[in-house]
Amino acid sequence: MGCICEVFIKIISMFLICYGLKTNALTDDFHSFCSGGPITSNTYQSNLNVLLSSLTNSFNETIVRNGYYNDTAGRKPNAAYGMYQCRGYITLEECRYGVESAAKEVLLRCPNIKQAIITYKELVVLKFSDQLFFSIMQEKPLFTLPNAKSVTNPDEFNPQFDRLANDLVSEVASNGVSSSTSSSTNKRLFATRSIDVTRSQKIYGLAQCTSDLSVSNCTQCLRGEIDDVGKRFRGRIGARVICMSCFFRYELYPLYLPDTTSPPFSSPMIPPSTKTKRKISLKVLFSIIVPSVIVVLSIIVFLYFCKRKKVAKKID
Repeated sequence: MGCICEVFIKIISMFLICYGLKTNALTDDFHSFCSGGPITSNTYQSNLNVLLSSLTNSFNETIVRNGYYNDTAGRKPNAAYGMYQCRGYITLEECRYGVESAAKEVLLRCPNIKQAIITYKELVVLKFSDQLFFSIMQEKPLFTLPNAKSVTNPDEFNPQFDRLANDLVSEVASNGVSSSTSSSTNKRLFATRSIDVTRSQKIYGLAQCTSDLSVSNCTQCLRGEIDDVGKRFRGRIGARVICMSCFFRYELYPLYLPDTTSPPFSSPMIPPSTKTKRKISLKVLFSIIVPSVIVVLSIIVFLYFCKRKKVAKKID
């Protein structure tokens, strides 16, 4: 009986370990980069806290245009500068949740650090720094995530990929020019496109720059990312390239909502809602409680039968 109990305990332990690894994998939605050295000023730390609070609360106080917002907290030499950019096809509520998640996670991944960049599911990019960086093109750090598989028809695929990439860059630039106003952070530097390779194969592409970039800098940034993909991962069935100032992605399946003609960030933010948070929290809670209950009940049932068997032996 002792051996059986040990085996049972090992099985339960393995289940919990595997479940824990699975849960961690599901929540690993971030890419981050820390720089600038440790924070040595309490004033800067205080300003940074105010800044991150401002970024997450921006949805309550203003109109978030084109998914972009920046702010400054404090004065030099301890000023904290920060911004976020959401993908052009997500909703305001998704943008809000992504910004809040990124703001919390960046402090865990880059504690007591002056500068940091973090992305959330590639839908949100958030950055803070002790140096002013607004409207400045930043191609580093660069996160490149290519698909491991290559296409089986490169002679057909590659020319169409080149055409798609060029069309995307041109459309982003055109959208930026047409949406420019007196505000340098109100440009819609975003575009999606698709192109047929064969009757059964289509490439879907997406490109975006932060709304504070000039059109020329945006074009330069995207060209750099596309060239990087072409040189290092040409012929792959998909790839994602993320830097601070721009984002490029292509796949063989749709990446975005079918209708992207109406910018989701063109209207004022609705009053704060907790539906998304509640939905996600319940999902996480459910995924934790159910396996735990199963394990506990299994142990109780097993111990009950063990005890019953011992009692039966004593009676005999």
